[in-house]
Amino acid sequence: MNKILLALLTIGLAFSSQAQIILEQDFQGFDEGGDIPFIEEPDDAEAEDWLSVDLDNIEDANARPQNWYGTTDFRYSVEESPEDTNFVMASSSWLTGFAPGNRNYLISPEIAVEDGYVLNWSSGVFQTPRYADGYSVAVSPDADMADLESNFSEVLFVQSQMVEDVSWVADYYPGIDYGGCAAAAGISQEEIDATCWFPEDLGDGTGGTGYVHGDNHTIAEYLLESGTSYVGLLEPHTVDLSAFAGMTVRIAWIHDSDDDNLVMVDDISVELALSVEQFDFDQLITMYPNPATDNLIFNFSTLVKDNAIVNIYDAAGKVVLSESYRGANLNANHPINVEGLGAGIYSVQVTVDNSTVVGKNFVKK
Repeated sequence: MNKILLALLTIGLAFSSQAQIILEQDFQGFDEGGDIPFIEEPDDAEAEDWLSVDLDNIEDANARPQNWYGTTDFRYSVEESPEDTNFVMASSSWLTGFAPGNRNYLISPEIAVEDGYVLNWSSGVFQTPRYADGYSVAVSPDADMADLESNFSEVLFVQSQMVEDVSWVADYYPGIDYGGCAAAAGISQEEIDATCWFPEDLGDGTGGTGYVHGDNHTIAEYLLESGTSYVGLLEPHTVDLSAFAGMTVRIAWIHDSDDDNLVMVDDISVELALSVEQFDFDQLITMYPNPATDNLIFNFSTLVKDNAIVNIYDAAGKVVLSESYRGANLNANHPINVEGLGAGIYSVQVTVDNSTVVGKNFVKK
Protein backbone atom coordinates (compact mmCIF):
# COMPACT_ATOMS: atom_id res chain seq x y z
CA MET A 1 0.00 0.00 0.00
CA ASN A 2 2.73 2.47 0.95
CA LYS A 3 4.55 1.95 -2.36
CA ILE A 4 1.39 2.67 -4.37
CA LEU A 5 0.59 5.83 -2.42
CA LEU A 6 4.18 7.05 -2.64
CA ALA A 7 4.21 6.51 -6.40
CA LEU A 8 1.06 8.57 -6.81
CA LEU A 9 2.47 11.37 -4.70
CA THR A 10 5.67 11.57 -6.73
CA ILE A 11 4.02 11.70 -10.16
CA GLY A 12 3.92 15.50 -10.00
CA LEU A 13 7.64 15.76 -9.27
CA ALA A 14 8.53 14.50 -12.74
CA PHE A 15 6.78 17.50 -14.25
CA SER A 16 8.37 20.19 -12.09
CA SER A 17 10.49 22.94 -13.62
CA GLN A 18 12.71 25.57 -12.07
CA ALA A 19 11.23 29.02 -11.49
CA GLN A 20 13.15 32.23 -12.01
CA ILE A 21 13.56 33.94 -8.62
CA ILE A 22 12.94 37.70 -8.75
CA LEU A 23 12.93 38.47 -5.01
CA GLU A 24 13.70 36.23 -2.04
CA GLN A 25 13.92 36.81 1.72
CA ASP A 26 13.96 34.09 4.40
CA PHE A 27 15.07 36.34 7.31
CA GLN A 28 17.85 33.96 8.34
CA GLY A 29 20.14 36.99 8.60
CA PHE A 30 18.94 37.27 12.19
CA ASP A 31 20.74 34.02 13.02
CA GLU A 32 23.70 34.35 15.41
CA GLY A 33 22.79 37.93 16.28
CA GLY A 34 22.88 39.09 12.68
CA ASP A 35 20.63 41.77 11.27
CA ILE A 36 18.65 42.61 8.15
CA PRO A 37 18.50 46.35 7.41
CA PHE A 38 14.96 47.69 7.43
CA ILE A 39 14.04 51.30 6.83
CA GLU A 40 11.51 52.71 9.29
CA GLU A 41 10.56 55.92 7.45
CA PRO A 42 9.17 55.69 3.89
CA ASP A 43 10.82 59.00 2.95
CA ASP A 44 14.23 57.43 3.64
CA ALA A 45 13.70 54.35 1.46
CA GLU A 46 15.50 53.55 -1.77
CA ALA A 47 13.99 51.26 -4.41
CA GLU A 48 15.91 48.23 -3.12
CA ASP A 49 15.02 48.69 0.57
CA TRP A 50 12.77 46.62 2.81
CA LEU A 51 10.76 48.67 5.29
CA SER A 52 9.29 47.96 8.73
CA VAL A 53 6.93 50.77 9.68
CA ASP A 54 4.98 51.29 12.91
CA LEU A 55 2.11 53.45 11.70
CA ASP A 56 0.02 53.44 14.90
CA ASN A 57 2.78 54.51 17.36
CA ILE A 58 1.00 52.73 20.24
CA GLU A 59 3.26 51.08 22.81
CA ASP A 60 3.25 47.31 23.09
CA ALA A 61 1.77 45.86 26.28
CA ASN A 62 4.70 43.43 26.70
CA ALA A 63 7.61 45.71 25.79
CA ARG A 64 7.95 44.03 22.39
CA PRO A 65 9.09 46.14 19.44
CA GLN A 66 6.29 48.30 18.04
CA ASN A 67 6.94 47.33 14.40
CA TRP A 68 7.76 44.09 12.57
CA TYR A 69 10.88 42.55 14.13
CA GLY A 70 13.09 39.50 13.73
CA THR A 71 12.56 36.60 16.13
CA THR A 72 12.45 32.81 16.24
CA ASP A 73 9.71 30.64 14.79
CA PHE A 74 6.70 30.40 17.12
CA ARG A 75 6.86 26.60 17.10
CA TYR A 76 9.77 26.91 19.55
CA SER A 77 7.34 28.18 22.18
CA VAL A 78 6.30 24.51 22.44
CA GLU A 79 9.18 22.54 20.91
CA GLU A 80 12.87 22.78 21.74
CA SER A 81 14.77 25.09 19.41
CA PRO A 82 17.03 23.06 17.06
CA GLU A 83 20.55 23.94 15.97
CA ASP A 84 19.29 25.22 12.62
CA THR A 85 16.87 27.67 14.24
CA ASN A 86 14.35 29.23 11.88
CA PHE A 87 13.98 33.00 12.07
CA VAL A 88 10.88 34.94 11.04
CA MET A 89 9.45 38.44 11.06
CA ALA A 90 6.85 38.96 13.80
CA SER A 91 4.46 41.71 14.85
CA SER A 92 2.40 42.23 18.01
CA SER A 93 -1.21 43.41 18.27
CA TRP A 94 -1.33 43.21 22.08
CA LEU A 95 -0.98 46.91 22.78
CA THR A 96 -1.01 49.00 25.95
CA GLY A 97 -4.49 49.19 27.44
CA PHE A 98 -5.72 46.55 24.95
CA ALA A 99 -6.03 49.43 22.48
CA PRO A 100 -7.33 48.91 18.93
CA GLY A 101 -5.80 50.53 15.87
CA ASN A 102 -2.69 48.37 15.38
CA ARG A 103 -1.04 49.09 12.00
CA ASN A 104 2.41 47.64 11.27
CA TYR A 105 3.70 47.51 7.68
CA LEU A 106 6.38 45.11 6.41
CA ILE A 107 7.09 46.42 2.91
CA SER A 108 9.05 44.83 0.06
CA PRO A 109 11.52 46.54 -2.24
CA GLU A 110 10.19 47.82 -5.55
CA ILE A 111 9.29 45.07 -8.01
CA ALA A 112 8.87 45.60 -11.77
CA VAL A 113 6.13 43.03 -12.36
CA GLU A 114 5.92 40.99 -15.55
CA ASP A 115 3.20 38.63 -16.68
CA GLY A 116 3.57 35.30 -14.91
CA TYR A 117 4.98 36.66 -11.63
CA VAL A 118 3.68 35.00 -8.47
CA LEU A 119 4.11 35.95 -4.82
CA ASN A 120 4.86 33.29 -2.19
CA TRP A 121 5.06 33.62 1.58
CA SER A 122 4.34 31.66 4.75
CA SER A 123 2.54 32.88 7.85
CA GLY A 124 1.63 31.66 11.32
CA VAL A 125 0.05 32.85 14.55
CA PHE A 126 1.23 32.56 18.15
CA GLN A 127 -2.12 31.13 19.22
CA THR A 128 -5.41 30.07 17.69
CA PRO A 129 -8.38 30.09 17.71
CA ARG A 130 -8.59 32.44 20.69
CA TYR A 131 -6.55 35.62 20.13
CA ALA A 132 -5.64 34.53 16.60
CA ASP A 133 -4.11 37.42 14.68
CA GLY A 134 -5.20 38.54 11.25
CA TYR A 135 -3.28 40.49 8.61
CA SER A 136 -3.56 41.71 5.03
CA VAL A 137 -1.28 41.55 2.00
CA ALA A 138 -1.68 44.54 -0.31
CA VAL A 139 0.01 46.22 -3.27
CA SER A 140 0.90 49.84 -3.92
CA PRO A 141 0.46 49.78 -7.73
CA ASP A 142 2.91 52.63 -8.36
CA ALA A 143 5.19 51.85 -5.37
CA ASP A 144 4.14 55.16 -3.78
CA MET A 145 4.42 55.32 0.01
CA ALA A 146 3.39 58.92 0.70
CA ASP A 147 0.27 57.71 2.56
CA LEU A 148 0.56 54.02 3.39
CA GLU A 149 -3.11 53.40 4.17
CA SER A 150 -4.28 54.84 0.84
CA ASN A 151 -1.29 53.81 -1.29
CA PHE A 152 -1.57 50.08 -0.53
CA SER A 153 -5.00 49.94 -2.08
CA GLU A 154 -4.97 46.62 -3.95
CA VAL A 155 -5.64 43.83 -1.46
CA LEU A 156 -4.31 40.40 -2.46
CA PHE A 157 -5.13 38.39 0.65
CA VAL A 158 -6.78 38.80 4.07
CA GLN A 159 -6.41 36.54 7.08
CA SER A 160 -9.26 36.97 9.55
CA GLN A 161 -8.61 37.91 13.16
CA MET A 162 -10.43 36.49 16.15
CA VAL A 163 -12.46 39.30 17.78
CA GLU A 164 -13.20 39.58 21.50
CA ASP A 165 -16.36 41.23 22.85
CA VAL A 166 -14.68 44.21 24.56
CA SER A 167 -15.83 47.77 25.17
CA TRP A 168 -14.70 49.27 21.86
CA VAL A 169 -15.76 46.43 19.53
CA ALA A 170 -19.24 47.77 18.66
CA ASP A 171 -17.77 51.11 17.56
CA TYR A 172 -14.77 49.62 15.78
CA TYR A 173 -16.68 46.91 13.91
CA PRO A 174 -20.15 48.43 13.43
CA GLY A 175 -22.99 46.22 12.28
CA ILE A 176 -21.40 42.95 13.44
CA ASP A 177 -22.62 41.20 16.59
CA TYR A 178 -19.70 39.88 18.61
CA GLY A 179 -21.79 39.35 21.74
CA GLY A 180 -20.53 36.34 23.67
CA CYS A 181 -17.07 36.38 22.08
CA ALA A 182 -15.39 36.93 25.43
CA ALA A 183 -12.84 34.89 27.34
CA ALA A 184 -15.03 34.92 30.44
CA ALA A 185 -17.96 33.48 28.51
CA GLY A 186 -16.29 30.08 28.13
CA ILE A 187 -17.15 30.07 24.43
CA SER A 188 -16.33 26.83 22.60
CA GLN A 189 -14.00 26.51 19.63
CA GLU A 190 -17.01 25.66 17.48
CA GLU A 191 -18.70 28.94 18.44
CA ILE A 192 -15.50 30.90 17.82
CA ASP A 193 -15.12 29.28 14.40
CA ALA A 194 -18.68 30.28 13.52
CA THR A 195 -19.09 33.79 14.92
CA CYS A 196 -15.99 35.54 16.23
CA TRP A 197 -13.97 36.54 13.16
CA PHE A 198 -13.30 39.70 11.16
CA PRO A 199 -13.77 39.68 8.25
CA GLU A 200 -16.78 37.57 9.22
CA ASP A 201 -17.29 36.14 5.71
CA LEU A 202 -14.77 33.29 5.76
CA GLY A 203 -13.18 31.84 2.65
CA ASP A 204 -9.80 31.67 0.92
CA GLY A 205 -8.80 35.23 1.84
CA THR A 206 -9.64 36.75 -1.54
CA GLY A 207 -12.69 38.51 -2.94
CA GLY A 208 -13.59 40.15 0.37
CA THR A 209 -13.42 36.94 2.41
CA GLY A 210 -11.14 36.26 5.36
CA TYR A 211 -8.99 33.16 5.67
CA VAL A 212 -8.64 31.41 9.05
CA HIS A 213 -5.28 29.77 9.71
CA GLY A 214 -5.03 26.12 8.69
CA ASP A 215 -8.17 26.49 6.58
CA ASN A 216 -10.26 27.13 9.67
CA HIS A 217 -8.28 24.62 11.73
CA THR A 218 -8.88 21.69 9.35
CA ILE A 219 -5.26 21.16 8.22
CA ALA A 220 -3.50 19.44 11.11
CA GLU A 221 0.03 19.93 9.78
CA TYR A 222 -0.24 23.70 10.44
CA LEU A 223 -1.44 23.31 14.05
CA LEU A 224 0.67 22.48 17.11
CA GLU A 225 -1.13 21.84 20.40
CA SER A 226 -0.23 24.28 23.16
CA GLY A 227 -2.34 23.82 26.28
CA THR A 228 -5.96 24.56 25.43
CA SER A 229 -5.15 26.21 22.08
CA TYR A 230 -2.77 25.79 19.14
CA VAL A 231 0.31 27.45 17.76
CA GLY A 232 -0.44 28.23 14.12
CA LEU A 233 2.62 26.85 12.32
CA LEU A 234 3.99 28.43 9.16
CA GLU A 235 1.52 27.86 6.32
CA PRO A 236 2.43 28.64 2.68
CA HIS A 237 0.40 31.01 0.52
CA THR A 238 0.70 31.87 -3.18
CA VAL A 239 -1.03 34.59 -5.21
CA ASP A 240 -0.79 35.56 -8.87
CA LEU A 241 0.67 39.03 -9.59
CA SER A 242 -0.13 39.06 -13.32
CA ALA A 243 -2.79 41.76 -12.83
CA PHE A 244 0.08 44.19 -12.09
CA ALA A 245 2.17 43.30 -15.16
CA GLY A 246 3.91 46.40 -16.51
CA MET A 247 3.80 48.19 -13.14
CA THR A 248 6.52 48.82 -10.57
CA VAL A 249 4.98 47.97 -7.21
CA ARG A 250 5.71 47.45 -3.55
CA ILE A 251 3.98 44.74 -1.53
CA ALA A 252 3.05 45.14 2.15
CA TRP A 253 2.22 42.65 4.87
CA ILE A 254 -0.07 44.77 7.02
CA HIS A 255 -0.61 43.63 10.59
CA ASP A 256 -4.00 45.21 11.23
CA SER A 257 -5.28 42.86 13.94
CA ASP A 258 -6.63 44.34 17.18
CA ASP A 259 -5.95 43.10 20.73
CA ASP A 260 -4.79 39.60 19.80
CA ASN A 261 -1.17 38.47 20.22
CA LEU A 262 1.49 37.79 17.57
CA VAL A 263 1.67 36.99 13.87
CA MET A 264 4.73 35.83 11.90
CA VAL A 265 5.70 35.77 8.22
CA ASP A 266 8.59 33.99 6.52
CA ASP A 267 9.99 32.77 3.20
CA ILE A 268 8.83 35.64 1.02
CA SER A 269 9.59 35.30 -2.68
CA VAL A 270 8.49 36.58 -6.06
CA GLU A 271 9.01 34.16 -8.94
CA LEU A 272 8.47 34.14 -12.66
CA ALA A 273 6.27 31.11 -13.20
CA LEU A 274 7.76 29.39 -16.23
CA SER A 275 4.74 27.10 -16.22
CA VAL A 276 2.08 25.89 -13.82
CA GLU A 277 4.09 22.67 -13.61
CA GLN A 278 6.52 24.20 -11.11
CA PHE A 279 3.93 24.42 -8.33
CA ASP A 280 3.15 21.78 -5.74
CA PHE A 281 -0.25 20.63 -4.51
CA ASP A 282 -0.61 23.17 -1.71
CA GLN A 283 0.20 26.09 -4.02
CA LEU A 284 -2.41 25.05 -6.58
CA ILE A 285 -5.13 23.51 -4.44
CA THR A 286 -6.64 23.78 -0.98
CA MET A 287 -8.09 20.44 0.14
CA TYR A 288 -9.92 20.01 3.45
CA PRO A 289 -10.85 18.63 5.91
CA ASN A 290 -8.18 16.00 6.31
CA PRO A 291 -9.17 13.56 7.81
CA ALA A 292 -12.59 13.65 6.11
CA THR A 293 -15.87 11.98 7.01
CA ASP A 294 -18.53 13.24 4.59
CA ASN A 295 -17.20 15.74 2.04
CA LEU A 296 -13.66 16.47 0.86
CA ILE A 297 -13.61 20.08 -0.35
CA PHE A 298 -11.34 21.43 -3.11
CA ASN A 299 -10.55 25.06 -3.85
CA PHE A 300 -8.32 25.88 -6.83
CA SER A 301 -5.99 28.88 -6.77
CA THR A 302 -5.91 31.51 -9.51
CA LEU A 303 -2.81 29.75 -10.85
CA VAL A 304 -5.17 27.10 -12.25
CA LYS A 305 -6.36 28.83 -15.40
CA ASP A 306 -8.45 26.39 -17.44
CA ASN A 307 -9.40 23.04 -15.94
CA ALA A 308 -8.76 20.50 -13.21
CA ILE A 309 -9.48 16.78 -13.08
CA VAL A 310 -9.57 15.19 -9.61
CA ASN A 311 -9.08 11.43 -9.27
CA ILE A 312 -9.18 9.65 -5.91
CA TYR A 313 -7.37 6.29 -5.67
CA ASP A 314 -7.68 3.54 -3.10
CA ALA A 315 -4.72 1.60 -1.68
CA ALA A 316 -4.79 -0.81 -4.64
CA GLY A 317 -4.39 2.04 -7.14
CA LYS A 318 -8.00 1.90 -8.36
CA VAL A 319 -9.89 5.12 -9.15
CA VAL A 320 -12.83 5.23 -6.73
CA LEU A 321 -14.03 8.81 -7.37
CA SER A 322 -13.47 11.29 -10.20
CA GLU A 323 -14.64 14.87 -10.86
CA SER A 324 -13.69 17.54 -13.40
CA TYR A 325 -14.01 21.34 -13.28
CA ARG A 326 -13.35 24.08 -15.83
CA GLY A 327 -13.71 27.77 -16.59
CA ALA A 328 -15.56 29.99 -14.13
CA ASN A 329 -16.57 26.86 -12.24
CA LEU A 330 -13.01 26.62 -10.92
CA ASN A 331 -13.42 29.66 -8.68
CA ALA A 332 -15.56 28.07 -5.98
CA ASN A 333 -15.42 25.47 -3.23
CA HIS A 334 -15.99 22.01 -4.72
CA PRO A 335 -17.16 19.25 -2.34
CA ILE A 336 -16.65 15.62 -3.30
CA ASN A 337 -18.76 13.22 -1.26
CA VAL A 338 -16.50 10.56 0.25
CA GLU A 339 -19.03 9.21 2.75
CA GLY A 340 -19.33 5.93 0.85
CA LEU A 341 -15.60 5.16 1.02
CA GLY A 342 -14.27 2.79 3.63
CA ALA A 343 -11.98 4.05 6.37
CA GLY A 344 -8.34 4.28 5.33
CA ILE A 345 -5.74 6.26 3.40
CA TYR A 346 -6.52 7.42 -0.15
CA SER A 347 -4.47 9.31 -2.71
CA VAL A 348 -5.73 12.35 -4.59
CA GLN A 349 -4.29 12.99 -8.06
CA VAL A 350 -5.14 16.26 -9.81
CA THR A 351 -4.43 17.02 -13.47
CA VAL A 352 -4.16 20.80 -13.86
CA ASP A 353 -4.63 22.61 -17.18
CA ASN A 354 -4.11 19.35 -19.12
CA SER A 355 -0.49 19.03 -18.08
CA THR A 356 0.53 18.98 -14.44
CA VAL A 357 -0.29 16.09 -12.14
CA VAL A 358 0.01 16.75 -8.42
CA GLY A 359 -0.85 14.45 -5.57
CA LYS A 360 -1.62 14.28 -1.88
CA ASN A 361 -2.98 11.71 0.55
CA PHE A 362 -6.07 12.08 2.69
CA VAL A 363 -7.51 9.98 5.48
CA LYS A 364 -11.12 8.79 5.36
CA LYS A 365 -12.54 8.26 8.84
